[in-house]
Amino acid sequence: MNILPLLPDETIYSFLARLRVYSGSYNHRSASLLWFEQYGLSLDQKLATHLAYFSAQTKFPVELLLNDHTYYPLFSLAGNEPKKLKDVMLTGPSYRLGNYAKITQSGLKALSKDKYCLSCIEADKEKYGVAYWHLSHQFTGIQSCHIHNTLLVDTSPSLRVYSLPPQAISSSDVPASDLQRFFTTYVLEVNESAKSQKRNDLLLDKSNLNALIRQKGFMSNDSISMQRLIAVISNITVRLFNNDVFTEHVVRNLIRKPYYACHPLKLILFRFALEQLPDIAAQEHLQLLKPTDKDKKREKQCLLLLQEGELNFTEIARRVSCSIGYVIKLAKQENIAYLKRTQFISADIEKRILMRLVKGDARDAIAREEQVSVSSVEKICGEHYQLSEWRQYLRALDKRDKYRIEMRSVLKKHSFSTRAEIKAMYPACYMWLYKYDTQWLYLHLPPASYRSK
Repeated sequence: MNILPLLPDETIYSFLARLRVYSGSYNHRSASLLWFEQYGLSLDQKLATHLAYFSAQTKFPVELLLNDHTYYPLFSLAGNEPKKLKDVMLTGPSYRLGNYAKITQSGLKALSKDKYCLSCIEADKEKYGVAYWHLSHQFTGIQSCHIHNTLLVDTSPSLRVYSLPPQAISSSDVPASDLQRFFTTYVLEVNESAKSQKRNDLLLDKSNLNALIRQKGFMSNDSISMQRLIAVISNITVRLFNNDVFTEHVVRNLIRKPYYACHPLKLILFRFALEQLPDIAAQEHLQLLKPTDKDKKREKQCLLLLQEGELNFTEIARRVSCSIGYVIKLAKQENIAYLKRTQFISADIEKRILMRLVKGDARDAIAREEQVSVSSVEKICGEHYQLSEWRQYLRALDKRDKYRIEMRSVLKKHSFSTRAEIKAMYPACYMWLYKYDTQWLYLHLPPASYRSK
């Protein structure tokens, strides 16, 4: 039987749609009966069933269909029964696909629409004469085209009536954000690796995941700062999807259970979000994170007053010239008991405050918008391990970027000035970079001039 060829990166659903549209004789029910031996079969863009019969009819190898035209490699990673998933995809029944692929009850329906790229439609029509559905666009959560770096257009899926994407378009492309582009590339790379590597070698190595969590500064002495970790992961998720897909239950299981069965998006997104964060080692060049002699002296004075137990936190903070949150933080670290006032901040408000603290927003701005006191915001900040140091690191990065931009403009404006002249004209910028970003400063300053006496 002479049939159409499978196009590069085409889904099985798209192939059926082309067969139905261009044969002129099949409706969608007859097409599914002919090619899958099932009347009115529902076909998902990411996965398909009854591929053994489809392979026999079309002479396409089964492994080619599974690896290059479905997301079987990715879904086999996240499930604890990949062999059963493969059997269902080859012979059915279709109603078991959702359970073995962990699609059901995943809470990701809003991200699971059919998607197409406007530029790909024009390119496909020019090269093949027809626009078709690309597999690389269809994975749950992918929002950009990896070829054109533009946002995808989504549409409600039609699982039983096989249809092609629009063949005529009137709108223009919208550029995708850097984070969306990075995530798309990351998913496709994992899918490609999953075709050849063992499941243990990829995303599910628990020791490797713990090492990554420690590397990013969320683990100390085998104890994970779970609330801070969840807040940071949720922040990246919201930036990607305008929606949070993680709960504390899911995050704990991803860390503790090597073969936790879940939708592959959650497994991949958790690792992706961690890898977007800076390493603790990357903070070493900013000496602001290292306690100075002044910090050590203040900490010693504060601890002495706390251990005496004669003054309240407000008076201790006044005498030591620090915030009340700093005093509370030290008391918690040293297990010094203190009287806690009744709190009226709900769990939702506290989570929002924590996410904004991790993001680096100012404490007074958070307090004003959440209608709480600044001291309450400081208290939440002090209760989470190294959150204050993280915010200090973010502020240092902002200041570094600001002074780097200023120094570049200075060097461009005064290209013939000496180092001493630049230092005299812009002392604040020069001295900050000299103290905390010396290597970058020396790379961009003009060569040192040595004048003989």
